[in-house]
Amino acid sequence: MENQRKLGLGSAVSVCVGLIVATSCLLLLGQGMGLAGSGFIVSLGIVTLLAGISTANTVLGSVSKILSGMAQDDMMPKIFAKKNKNAIPVAGLVLIFGGDLVMMITGFTQSSGLATILLAASCFWLTSYILVNISVLVLRKKYPDMPGRNKKLTFFGIPQILCIVGNIFMIWHIAEGDTRILVYKIFFGLFAILIAYSVVWVKVIKKISLFQTADVHEMNLRCKAEAEIGIKNTKVIIESPLV
Repeated sequence: MENQRKLGLGSAVSVCVGLIVATSCLLLLGQGMGLAGSGFIVSLGIVTLLAGISTANTVLGSVSKILSGMAQDDMMPKIFAKKNKNAIPVAGLVLIFGGDLVMMITGFTQSSGLATILLAASCFWLTSYILVNISVLVLRKKYPDMPGRNKKLTFFGIPQILCIVGNIFMIWHIAEGDTRILVYKIFFGLFAILIAYSVVWVKVIKKISLFQTADVHEMNLRCKAEAEIGIKNTKVIIESPLV
């Protein structure tokens, strides 16, 4: 049918893997029913439910602590660094809950909408990998003789370049047809919001240049001091200027 949506390369791979796993699970269910009866299905359902709860709990805990760490490093409002008596960053949990609530109210958590959000999230993950590889190329080119570490380019940076090209290829083939347009709309819309937030945070709130780079030596000394003392935002004074 003409109105059927086509799957992109990345989606096709995911579907193939999912079908293999699902087929294996069905075989396992069939064998379990034959050997242990219906009680096996109930037990497996309970295990699956607990696994889902565990995964959600892990996401809530890890993401809220990431936001807390960013706030401690002056990349997020300080409210995200505040913790309750149980050392839980409540503000991050509230933000995540609000985002999940909005998706449930708008209906994005339904099968088709959830798949679209996952594809858009995959674009973010692939973009982050691209930025990491670019950072590796820049840092190893700019600081080839960093003390204590070998920062020289390996194989002329070809592994990083191949990763960047591969990630761009996957983003381009994340989906096809109308699905690709919708995924890109979500991705670029959220990306624009993040860029706007970053510009306001750096330029207006922190009042520093958008393209001012940090001194790697100062960052290493600060991380070392934080590891030894066990506190965040340790002030380390050195003579070398920002580069």
